[in-house]
Order: sequence, then structure tokens, then C-alpha cells
Amino acid sequence: MDYNIPRYVKFASEFPTTVTGNVQKFRMREISAEELQRSRTIANPSTGHSEDRNVHAAEV
Repeated sequence: MDYNIPRYVKFASEFPTTVTGNVQKFRMREISAEELQRSRTIANPSTGHSEDRNVHAAEV
């Protein structure tokens, strides 16, 4: 079933954390969304959409 397969995979050396050391999952989502939007804009600056989603994120 395709809905259980991640579309993108990103490897990180560290995670954004709070002062107490908890991982900020919401911040990870924000960072990923920004990077994906940036990669789509770079791939096709005229429309802001990418035909090739493999620009910066590895598609699985």
C-alpha cells in the first residue's frame, strides 16, 4: 500500500531541541516544508512548481 511509504527522506546530523533537550517536531516540519518549497522554486522559478522533485530531497 503506497500510503505507508515516505515520499522524501532526509538525513540530519542533529535535531532542533528545546532548552530541556526535547526534540521540536513542529520545527522539523517547518524546516522540511521550507526546504521543499525552496527546492521547487529553484527547479522551476517561473511557476514555483517543480517537475523534478529530486532537486534537494531524495524521493523514495
